[in-house]
Amino acid sequence: MNNWLRERVDFIVIIPVLLLATISIISVYSATHMAGQSTYYSMRQLIWAGMGLLLMFTVMFIPFRTLQSSSYPLYAISVMVLFVILAMGKVDAGS
Repeated sequence: MNNWLRERVDFIVIIPVLLLATISIISVYSATHMAGQSTYYSMRQLIWAGMGLLLMFTVMFIPFRTLQSSSYPLYAISVMVLFVILAMGKVDAGS
């Protein structure tokens, strides 16, 4: 089990990701503390960070060959979505 975990999990990547997520939550809390809505925005940041970490761990355990074989279809889907956004998106406040 220990060797399997070491093969699958890259701790050199996980530690900086966890540190960045923690720093982002602290930054959002400190930036909104005086505004009175620190818990709302920091909880939203915590939820998004948790979902991102869950997705990261899910993708980490997908076999590399599966990711490699699905890279071209996923790229094509991404490009099609970008074209759909370009065609159907609306410009709001210059963005």
